[in-house]
Amino acid sequence: MEKNEVIIDVGAEGDELTLYGLRSAEGWVFSRRVIANSTERIYEARIQRTSQVVDTWPAALSLLDQYPWQHLYPIDVHPEFRRKVFDAVVERFKSDVEKNPRRLADWTNVCVTAEFSSLVN
Repeated sequence: MEKNEVIIDVGAEGDELTLYGLRSAEGWVFSRRVIANSTERIYEARIQRTSQVVDTWPAALSLLDQYPWQHLYPIDVHPEFRRKVFDAVVERFKSDVEKNPRRLADWTNVCVTAEFSSLVN
Protein backbone atom coordinates (compact mmCIF):
# COMPACT_ATOMS: atom_id res chain seq x y z
CA MET A 1 0.00 0.00 0.00
CA GLU A 2 1.29 3.43 -0.93
CA LYS A 3 1.78 6.01 1.79
CA ASN A 4 1.07 9.73 1.87
CA GLU A 5 4.08 11.97 1.41
CA VAL A 6 4.38 15.52 2.73
CA ILE A 7 4.36 17.90 -0.22
CA ILE A 8 4.23 21.18 1.72
CA ASP A 9 4.29 21.65 5.47
CA VAL A 10 3.94 25.15 6.92
CA GLY A 11 3.31 26.40 10.41
CA ALA A 12 2.74 29.35 12.69
CA GLU A 13 2.50 29.53 16.49
CA GLY A 14 1.43 25.94 17.05
CA ASP A 15 -0.78 25.71 13.97
CA GLU A 16 0.14 23.55 11.01
CA LEU A 17 -1.06 23.32 7.42
CA THR A 18 0.08 20.30 5.43
CA LEU A 19 -0.50 19.28 1.83
CA TYR A 20 -0.09 15.53 1.38
CA GLY A 21 0.46 13.70 -1.86
CA LEU A 22 -0.09 10.09 -2.78
CA ARG A 23 1.44 8.61 -5.90
CA SER A 24 -1.06 6.69 -8.00
CA ALA A 25 -0.85 4.95 -11.35
CA GLU A 26 -2.41 8.05 -12.93
CA GLY A 27 -0.15 10.53 -11.12
CA TRP A 28 -0.36 12.35 -7.81
CA VAL A 29 -3.47 12.92 -5.71
CA PHE A 30 -3.46 15.52 -2.95
CA SER A 31 -5.23 16.33 0.30
CA ARG A 32 -4.80 19.01 2.94
CA ARG A 33 -4.75 18.77 6.73
CA VAL A 34 -5.05 21.67 9.16
CA ILE A 35 -4.15 21.37 12.82
CA ALA A 36 -4.84 24.32 15.10
CA ASN A 37 -3.10 24.33 18.47
CA SER A 38 -2.70 28.09 18.94
CA THR A 39 -2.34 29.49 22.42
CA GLU A 40 -5.43 31.59 21.63
CA ARG A 41 -7.38 28.34 21.80
CA ILE A 42 -5.55 26.91 24.80
CA TYR A 43 -8.77 26.17 26.65
CA GLU A 44 -10.48 24.73 23.59
CA ALA A 45 -10.06 21.34 21.99
CA ARG A 46 -7.45 20.89 19.30
CA ILE A 47 -8.91 21.53 15.85
CA GLN A 48 -8.03 19.15 13.03
CA ARG A 49 -9.54 19.23 9.55
CA THR A 50 -8.83 17.16 6.47
CA SER A 51 -9.89 18.14 2.96
CA GLN A 52 -11.26 16.19 0.05
CA VAL A 53 -8.80 14.53 -2.32
CA VAL A 54 -7.92 16.33 -5.57
CA ASP A 55 -5.92 15.10 -8.53
CA THR A 56 -4.31 18.18 -10.09
CA TRP A 57 -1.63 20.60 -8.94
CA PRO A 58 -3.88 23.68 -9.45
CA ALA A 59 -6.59 22.03 -7.33
CA ALA A 60 -3.99 21.22 -4.65
CA LEU A 61 -2.95 24.88 -4.59
CA SER A 62 -6.61 25.83 -4.26
CA LEU A 63 -6.80 23.73 -1.11
CA LEU A 64 -3.88 25.70 0.31
CA ASP A 65 -5.19 29.04 -0.93
CA GLN A 66 -8.07 28.81 1.54
CA TYR A 67 -5.39 29.96 4.01
CA PRO A 68 -2.59 32.55 3.71
CA TRP A 69 -0.06 29.73 3.39
CA GLN A 70 2.62 31.80 1.68
CA HIS A 71 2.85 33.90 4.87
CA LEU A 72 3.40 30.89 7.10
CA TYR A 73 6.80 29.49 7.98
CA PRO A 74 7.85 26.76 5.53
CA ILE A 75 8.84 23.64 7.45
CA ASP A 76 9.24 21.14 4.64
CA VAL A 77 8.76 20.91 0.87
CA HIS A 78 8.93 17.63 -1.04
CA PRO A 79 12.03 17.61 -3.29
CA GLU A 80 9.98 16.83 -6.42
CA PHE A 81 7.76 19.87 -5.80
CA ARG A 82 10.27 22.52 -4.71
CA ARG A 83 10.24 24.38 -8.03
CA LYS A 84 6.45 24.28 -8.36
CA VAL A 85 5.99 25.43 -4.77
CA PHE A 86 8.48 28.25 -5.11
CA ASP A 87 6.83 29.40 -8.36
CA ALA A 88 3.45 29.38 -6.58
CA VAL A 89 4.84 31.39 -3.65
CA VAL A 90 6.40 33.98 -5.98
CA GLU A 91 3.14 34.26 -7.92
CA ARG A 92 1.21 34.90 -4.71
CA PHE A 93 3.75 37.43 -3.46
CA LYS A 94 3.49 39.42 -6.72
CA SER A 95 -0.16 40.21 -6.03
CA ASP A 96 0.15 40.33 -2.25
CA VAL A 97 -0.44 43.67 -0.54
CA GLU A 98 1.36 42.44 2.58
CA LYS A 99 4.68 41.53 1.00
CA ASN A 100 7.01 40.00 3.56
CA PRO A 101 10.61 39.85 2.30
CA ARG A 102 11.72 37.75 5.28
CA ARG A 103 9.10 35.10 4.55
CA LEU A 104 10.07 35.05 0.88
CA ALA A 105 13.67 34.50 2.02
CA ASP A 106 12.48 31.54 4.13
CA TRP A 107 10.75 30.02 1.09
CA THR A 108 13.87 30.62 -0.99
CA ASN A 109 15.95 28.78 1.59
CA VAL A 110 13.59 25.79 1.77
CA CYS A 111 12.91 25.49 -1.95
CA VAL A 112 15.78 26.96 -3.94
CA THR A 113 18.76 26.59 -1.61
CA ALA A 114 17.74 23.06 -0.64
CA GLU A 115 17.33 22.13 -4.30
CA PHE A 116 20.75 23.57 -5.18
CA SER A 117 22.36 21.76 -2.24
CA SER A 118 20.88 18.43 -3.33
CA LEU A 119 22.33 18.91 -6.81
CA VAL A 120 25.80 19.75 -5.52
CA ASN A 121 26.02 16.92 -2.97
